[in-house]
Amino acid sequence: MQENLHFDISTSVIKQLGEQLISDEVTAIMELIKNSYDAEADWVKIDIDVNNCLTNDFHFNDVKGYILLEDNGEGMSLSDISSRWLVISFSAKRDQKESGTYNEGKRIPLGDKGLGRLSTQRIGKQIEIVTGVADEDIYHSLAYNWDDFDGTRKLSDVQVVYRTFPKKVGLKGTKVAITSLNNPTVWKGEAFDVFRSELSKMIFPVKENRPFNVRLSVAGQKVDLDSLNEQLRKQAIGEYKLRYDGKKLNIEILLKLNKLRGNDSSFYEKTIISDNGKAFFEFLTDKQRNKREFLDKVQTEYLGQLNNGYFFKYKTEYHFEKIANNSVISGDILILANPGIFDGEILEYDIRGDVDLNEEEYFDSVGEYKRLVKNQVGVRIFRDGFGIKPYGLNNNDWLQLSTGQTSGASFYGLRPGNIIGYISISNKDNLSLTEKTDREGFVESPYSQNFFLITKKFVSEINLVLERAKRALNTYKSVLADSKGTFQGSTTKAIEGVNAVAEQSKNTLPIIEELQTDLSSISKEVKQNIDSPLFNNQNTTSADLKVVSFLHKAENTLMQVEKAIKSSAELDNNADFIAPQINLLKRQLHDFSELAGLGLTAEAWSHEILNMLERISSQTNDIEKRLKMLKNIDSVIYIYIEYVKSFVQNLRIQVNHFSPSLRYNREKKQEIKLSEFIDESKTFFVSKFTKINGEIKVSISEDFKVKANKGKLTQVFDNILLNSEYWLRKKQLSDKSFLPIVFIEVDSHLIKIWDNGSGIDETIAESIFQPFTTSKPVGEGRGLGLYIVEQIIESMGGEITLLHKRNTENRRYIFQINLESAKVNP
Repeated sequence: MQENLHFDISTSVIKQLGEQLISDEVTAIMELIKNSYDAEADWVKIDIDVNNCLTNDFHFNDVKGYILLEDNGEGMSLSDISSRWLVISFSAKRDQKESGTYNEGKRIPLGDKGLGRLSTQRIGKQIEIVTGVADEDIYHSLAYNWDDFDGTRKLSDVQVVYRTFPKKVGLKGTKVAITSLNNPTVWKGEAFDVFRSELSKMIFPVKENRPFNVRLSVAGQKVDLDSLNEQLRKQAIGEYKLRYDGKKLNIEILLKLNKLRGNDSSFYEKTIISDNGKAFFEFLTDKQRNKREFLDKVQTEYLGQLNNGYFFKYKTEYHFEKIANNSVISGDILILANPGIFDGEILEYDIRGDVDLNEEEYFDSVGEYKRLVKNQVGVRIFRDGFGIKPYGLNNNDWLQLSTGQTSGASFYGLRPGNIIGYISISNKDNLSLTEKTDREGFVESPYSQNFFLITKKFVSEINLVLERAKRALNTYKSVLADSKGTFQGSTTKAIEGVNAVAEQSKNTLPIIEELQTDLSSISKEVKQNIDSPLFNNQNTTSADLKVVSFLHKAENTLMQVEKAIKSSAELDNNADFIAPQINLLKRQLHDFSELAGLGLTAEAWSHEILNMLERISSQTNDIEKRLKMLKNIDSVIYIYIEYVKSFVQNLRIQVNHFSPSLRYNREKKQEIKLSEFIDESKTFFVSKFTKINGEIKVSISEDFKVKANKGKLTQVFDNILLNSEYWLRKKQLSDKSFLPIVFIEVDSHLIKIWDNGSGIDETIAESIFQPFTTSKPVGEGRGLGLYIVEQIIESMGGEITLLHKRNTENRRYIFQINLESAKVNP
């Protein structure tokens, strides 16, 4: 009798499929999340616990360590389980995607191969599925062990434990419980931080636009998946958007003024931010003045920081036919392969040392802000809210931004290390962009090739605008420098101007004298010709020629006279400047001579006071020793001795703090670690701030060393902190509840110092570093502190700036010190 022959399959094939298709734990979790999405869930919860067991209502409840995924999707009936879920590679979703029909929730499913259920074997061995549909009153549970798929039995012989338990009608959803974890270390410590970060990159970054919520917890504690939330969005210095509607690529570029800061923060603060970039924008869009790097006024709009802080907006569009060059056959004709509608966005961030946070109350520190940015860095591709590997993950630079950077093609363009972005596609509009079976990128086709051409055109347009803006800024600096080539307030130039006019006048006088002589001679000759009886046309012609020649000479001379007159007009301005400058210098010399005498006295005093302190300390110790040899000494005497010793010690600290600034120590340079130096300065000022219930808060984001004179650096911090202490004390007098705080922030080569006082008086903000500039009452300050600070910092090759950022009283208040030139490279 003929046997009924048929194929069967070994369980080892299933294990091999799972191992080949699912490369890591992140991919495995994402496959399960996608299943929840396809089931029309609004949310999915993931609970990870490596130290406890599942509750007793689960089948595998005796093994420590589990991962539990739960959603509120449609769930499965027993019929769904037996005819679909237990049939490997069966996929109702495949037919649905190919036909373009929708689920009731209007989602086209992400899965189509029927293999996502195999992803659990990457995570653990014991699996239980608990699921139910809304119109039934029971949950269905099936449990199995991946160890049973060891190749020793047929697939149909694998035991699946099935059971049911009651539920309320209307409840629906699915739970996937995974125990006997393969690699428990992945789910704790630093390894878990890596997992969390990688998982967050696979979920659409804009939380508000996610198709559904993904909630992660560890041992019951909620874990925040980094998201590109509104606070982080506000911190971007560039916002670049694309929208491809199937026919045209629309590009919008928004830049903040911070993008123009570069390394020259002084120029930025004094020239760009002072008028919200208005003058530079006019130059940028002026085709006559900026011929090479101009941006078209039709495409570019000045915003002046009114629109979420953005400086200008640039818009352009390109037709698909001008970008794409890959075709497919449709019917009998060859047409361009259109990838379908999609959009995207790239946000650029400033993660240098001098980053200026807009949302200080949201970010705990600059370090936290940088961590959030670095965790999200990359431009990723998402389909219906889920990331497609490998784009933008693990330093995958699919837009080839680093290539343009190293080749010099885009010196000022986008950098891969400080941008966060996404391209959003969907199954509804982009079915032609198919993914590989291993979920590692798109299948190469004319559609995917044209898709990449569109995105690269987007990037090239961004780089074009950035290149032009930055190069135009460099040109603008040169233009301003050239325009300042004439007299700009320097006494030397004023004197040079006077000498030049005098020289010009000397050269003009002989010509005028010659002109007068010629004029007299020609006048006589013309008169003789007119009076002569031989007067004829020939004589008249000759005289006319001389008159013409004379007039020509007179014209040239008058032109030189005009130049001299114009230059002479400037003499008044120069003289007006020189006179008060000389008077000011006289007053300053007088004041500085007083200070010089005071400095000499202080230097001599410091030597003597230290000697006196040593004598007092020595004599006090001797008296204390003698008293201890006597009996019945009043304790008050010992208290007094301790007071004297404490006073001597405190006074010694004060003098030692002052000592490095004395002349004989000022030229000694040494390597100074900023964190240690600031800690010493803070110790010195603690007693002063304690008296006013104040504190000094120090934040070290990135420490550094400088080669400098410690005394000079001490003077810098002393002057700034003493100013803060003075004004904080004043504010406290009028507001008894006020608690003064001084903030010091160190990051890379920059130091920022500010306080929570009223800020800098607007009337002196622009001249704050000029000598004798102060808003203190007469007798309480000379106005030299910040002038001295600027001189010292400049002598170190550095720079101090009063930033334009304003406090709640609309005053500037942050001092920024740039010590990059003095920085010691590690």
